[in-house]
Amino acid sequence: MTYLSEKNKIDNSNKSERTKAAALQYNPEKDSAPIIVASGHGATAEKIIEIAEQNGILVYRDDSAASILSMLDVGRDIPVELYEVVAAIYTQILKTTKDILDKNNSHTDNTHQRGQEP
Repeated sequence: MTYLSEKNKIDNSNKSERTKAAALQYNPEKDSAPIIVASGHGATAEKIIEIAEQNGILVYRDDSAASILSMLDVGRDIPVELYEVVAAIYTQILKTTKDILDKNNSHTDNTHQRGQEP
């Protein structure tokens, strides 16, 4: 699952009202396109982000994408016009995930080479 969020940092006193988020799910074996599984603004967006972070799901922050995707209906495929935007987001998430895994594997390898427990 992928989460997108946007936070307007100009006025933190109303940050909850300005936050937007959307959660996408994509199973290439079953879905023709990513599906919006949650979206909202304000307190709903904050809860979406909180749930993602509690479950170790990367939160990709993009003001424009979050604004557009949070307006779409839950349960719907993303429109064709947004394929490039979402593909770029998935590419960045895959790269970040790979970087994290590589870093963790490198740390584990270095620890084992020194004869220490990870």
